[in-house]
Amino acid sequence: MRRYIISIYCFLECIILRQNTIAQVHVTAAGQCLVADRHIVQILKPIGQKQCVRKCLQNRQCQSVNYKRQQLLCEIILAKYGDEGISLVTNAECDYIEMDSQEMGLGSVCISSSCDGECVLLSSGESFCNKQHYYVCPNNYIWIKEHLLCFSAHYTALSWQGAESYCQSLSNRTRLAVLDTWEKIQAVTENVNSYDFFWLGASFNLPGTPSYGKDSFYWNTGKQVDPTMISYHEEGQCLELDTWEDPVMIGSYICSEFNNPLCEFVL
Repeated sequence: MRRYIISIYCFLECIILRQNTIAQVHVTAAGQCLVADRHIVQILKPIGQKQCVRKCLQNRQCQSVNYKRQQLLCEIILAKYGDEGISLVTNAECDYIEMDSQEMGLGSVCISSSCDGECVLLSSGESFCNKQHYYVCPNNYIWIKEHLLCFSAHYTALSWQGAESYCQSLSNRTRLAVLDTWEKIQAVTENVNSYDFFWLGASFNLPGTPSYGKDSFYWNTGKQVDPTMISYHEEGQCLELDTWEDPVMIGSYICSEFNNPLCEFVL
């Protein structure tokens, strides 16, 4: 009896998995990649080609993917070939794949779903709507695809609180920049093209921020700042980026003093 029940369970699971499986990926342009940097909103690695396509199909905004076979890397793209300013380039390790040409193998539940976000198909065969919405980096911001970082430097002297308010006033997706890795800091510095001081979105025990009541620096996202990233302390509660130094540094400074805002558009 137990074996019989297990067999039925396995049979049903196989049906569900088969319904959610893409039988075959239809490659739109083998050996080519779509040049659409600002429209690439997510980079997944390592991931298989079918999983890459399935991830795109789960979100109505996603129109195509670049799949780089050697790196097992998937780029989720909110555009496709033929859109204004979008082109293809030769890349032997890349396959460009549009969703319009794919079979509805992801499962009719997600394909027919009215979900305005990511449709996650559960093992029960039902779907869950994740209200994740992708945004494209505006043209007046600097876009660093490798880190999915969209930012702009503004040269107006403000206190830390003033800089935070200034960034937030630009749009409901903008904040003081969160540069939580040295790679991001280096990438921003290479694109700023000036020597100056910029406020960052991090503070220490500052009222009205995630750092309040904490005994270390925190980014405004609620993530703790790696202490090894802070090169100097000026008895201040706010973090600044110092591009005067080589290599660049981040350190604490008095929040009421004036620096330039470094604003990040959150995708």
